Amino acid sequence: MITVGVVDDHMIVLDGIRAMAERTDDIEYWGGASSGRDLLEMMAGGLPNVLLLDLRLASENGFEICRHVHELYPSVRIVVFTAHGNAALLRESVRAGAVGYILKDASTRRIPDVLRHVHQNGSYFDPRLAGEVILAIGPSGPTADPELSDRERAVLAMIANGRTNVEIARELHFSHHTIKIVVSDLLAKFGVARRTELARIAAEREVRF
Repeated sequence: MITVGVVDDHMIVLDGIRAMAERTDDIEYWGGASSGRDLLEMMAGGLPNVLLLDLRLASENGFEICRHVHELYPSVRIVVFTAHGNAALLRESVRAGAVGYILKDASTRRIPDVLRHVHQNGSYFDPRLAGEVILAIGPSGPTADPELSDRERAVLAMIANGRTNVEIARELHFSHHTIKIVVSDLLAKFGVARRTELARIAAEREVRF
């Protein structure tokens, strides 16, 4: 069972996510909050697996909420849920700790699959943004910005877009084994241990392929 929470100051959004969860067998509605303050009070009693967060709240900074929740509860996978398909907002969201970014014009029929993908694979970025924000970052900690081959850049871009190794292999026409090797090389080059960290790195740098 995947538990989903929502932070949005429009009741119609909270009600919509609740209704979606109620008609989906493997998704449970954890709760909705209209502010970061309400959210933190709710989280004192338990955590959702995935948190959908609107950046544009009436009186609060959504990035600050994202950053604060990520610092306090790193196990919660934060997905920005917004009407704004903006590359700069996506990059700032990732820097604040989000592992996903989806647009509100997505059909509610798609949201269960997005939640499952985030829960199983660690990240999901709306495919419509893949051409704009894929690969943008400066040096991270002691790890220098490594040079990447075209193949590595393509794989890293698709990891940022939430694709699995099987999906990447199929789209790039390589074997699954080859993609596993490329992913392992990327982990080593950036000095990280998980795909979610690669996704965060990838979404902070900008490139087209």
